[in-house]
Amino acid sequence: MTTSNDLPRKIRVSLGSAIVLGLLDGKIDAAPTTVYLMTLRKGKCVANCGFCPQARESHGRADMLSRVSWPAFPTEKALDRTAKAVENGRIKRVCIQALSYPEVFTHLLALVKTINQHVKVPISISCQPLKSENIRRLAEAGAE
Repeated sequence: MTTSNDLPRKIRVSLGSAIVLGLLDGKIDAAPTTVYLMTLRKGKCVANCGFCPQARESHGRADMLSRVSWPAFPTEKALDRTAKAVENGRIKRVCIQALSYPEVFTHLLALVKTINQHVKVPISISCQPLKSENIRRLAEAGAE
């Protein structure tokens, strides 16, 4: 998979998604049809949401979100496995969860462009509020 220079080196993948993509061995009762990815940075999110283990002042585990484990993988490997899972019909959507940090928009745009260049799949993004121009750019890149 050809990737953008702006892609983060690593990305977190929800445990269920990692199992479906073959990144981890495991058994799940109901395989998700959405791949859940989460941006990754050294350190915590710059936001400080009281409920979130990713928050700047949280003492919670950085690999957790919503009681789900999110192990980190090389981004290119996770995206390659995602494209193959879309092509074989196991995955119907990609949802990217975004921490808040200065480079996050650049990372989101690179992720959406790279996914969209290799496979046609609906892409959702869950992130902090963005400027309307950045929302437009993400939509042009292929995000819904």
